[in-house]
Amino acid sequence: MAGKPSTPESILQRVRDLRSRGVGLKQIEAEVGCSRYTVRKALEGEAFLDRERERVREADAARAAQRAADPVYKAYQAEYGARPERKEQVRRKMAEIRAVRRKGGKNVDA
Repeated sequence: MAGKPSTPESILQRVRDLRSRGVGLKQIEAEVGCSRYTVRKALEGEAFLDRERERVREADAARAAQRAADPVYKAYQAEYGARPERKEQVRRKMAEIRAVRRKGGKNVDA
């Protein structure tokens, strides 16, 4: 998935080796030092990732349908869609906040 670092193949292989020796999922998770999600991903491979992608797509579609039916969201879109200067103002402020956070400072305006 975009933005996330991929799990090194050595960890995936270690998970598979432990499972082939009959070690349980929770014990693998503790021994390797990774999440249960990573253990499942290593054991089930591409089928697991396909199911996760489909779940995310369904959630996004449901969220979009919910927003489309929401009168408050429609009013928000109408107000800010007609004001591109406001959109640019928000983008600039978010860029400032991210820059401060990258430097390790605290942003009192956030």
